[in-house]
Order: sequence, then structure tokens, then C-alpha cells
Amino acid sequence: MVYVLEDVQTSYDYDEDFYPNDINQHINNLLHRIPKGAVDSDSANSLSELTETPISSSHLIISSESLTRRRQSHESVAAAVSPSLLLAEIKRFEKELVDIKIRSLFYLIITHFIFFLTSTGINYAFEYGMWSFSDSFWFSFVTFTTLGYGKTVPNNQVTMAFFGLFVVLGVSIFSSVVVLAIDLIVMFTKKKIDRFLYKIR
Repeated sequence: MVYVLEDVQTSYDYDEDFYPNDINQHINNLLHRIPKGAVDSDSANSLSELTETPISSSHLIISSESLTRRRQSHESVAAAVSPSLLLAEIKRFEKELVDIKIRSLFYLIITHFIFFLTSTGINYAFEYGMWSFSDSFWFSFVTFTTLGYGKTVPNNQVTMAFFGLFVVLGVSIFSSVVVLAIDLIVMFTKKKIDRFLYKIR
């Protein structure tokens, strides 16, 4: 029940004035999320005991006061952090996130290119004499990019079975490349707009 207590400790959703009935209802809602087989090692802090046993108003007032103190402690910690330090940390995190996305996009493009050339060579070997290398290249391209014009169709059943399994991975990798590239474009465009708006001010 540690994760439940952590949710309660944040207490950011509560108003300044706490009402015992609202606290009790929130505890009941949290208890519904706990798996049936969950066991709390500390019976004194068990929230299940609060609902199974009669709850007096004094217990609810104590829990309300403890939540108030916890919320105030979180607010004091947040106030102790300077805005400049917080902003610098956010910028550092955004920069690391962009680096991770660019690196992931590079690896995905290399993987897709290797996957694409491998499937082209294997299809050319299976359809040897019926396809040229350009036909095999074109078939792999339109299939991996989900265009599928249907101009080039494999004649060998082995090619059909192989490419039916192979194309699942190829389309997945290609879709990941497209999604990640669009995400980076949107991110860089947003940064340019933010810089432009900052200069206008």
C-alpha cells in the first residue's frame, strides 16, 4: 500500500479546507484500486482498517491534519527551489529528450535500411529468373511503405510466406521512423515559434 499512501501524501487535489467525509470517500476510492491479494506489512498504517472498522470523527480529523501537514511540507520544498534552477533542469531534460529521439531515429533508419536490403536480396533469390533486382527492390519499397500498388506480385509460394512474416517487422519499423520524425519536426517547429514569440515581446 505504499503507492496508495504516496498518492494520498501529494494531496494537491484537495482544497484549503478539508472535510472529513471527502477524505473518507477518497480513501475508499483508493482502496478499490488495491489488488485483492495485497497485504500491508504495517497494520497500523493500513487504510483497509479505516474502512472495515467504525471511523470516528477524531480519526478523520487526525488524518485531515496529517494530510494538511504533508501538503504544506511539499509546498515548502517546492518553494525552496529557485525558478531559475527549476527552469535550467527542465531545459536540460528537454535537451536530453531531443538527443534520445534523434539517436533513436538514426538507429531506426539504419535498421530499416538493412532490413529493406535484406528482404530485397532474399526476394530476388526466391524469384530468380522471374524478377529482376529492380523488381524485388520496388516490391520491398512499396510494401514496407504500405503503398502496395500491386504492380509486382510474387509468384512463388515460398516468397509469399516469407514476405508475409517479414513485412510485419518492416512496416512496424517504418511506422516508428515516420512517427518519430514527425515528432521531432513538431518539436523543432514549436521551439522556433517560441523563440519568435519571445523576440516579439
